[in-house]
Amino acid sequence: MFTDLKMHKMDGSTLIQKLRTRPEIKDTPIVVISSMGSDVVEKDLLAIGAQAIVRKPISPQKVSAMLEELQ
Repeated sequence: MFTDLKMHKMDGSTLIQKLRTRPEIKDTPIVVISSMGSDVVEKDLLAIGAQAIVRKPISPQKVSAMLEELQ
């Protein structure tokens, strides 16, 4: 599952926290795509359940490499 960090009604952190409480999708990999990246933010996102963070701008090669790492 892909999500952005900044969204209109709910931020990506809140979405990840809510998804992790749902048994049917709690183990689904979540990738955050964002232009707002720092080591602290990335560490926090990984701690709450994101599997990877991809910083914008993204490329097909960057996404492909990241997906390979998740397998």
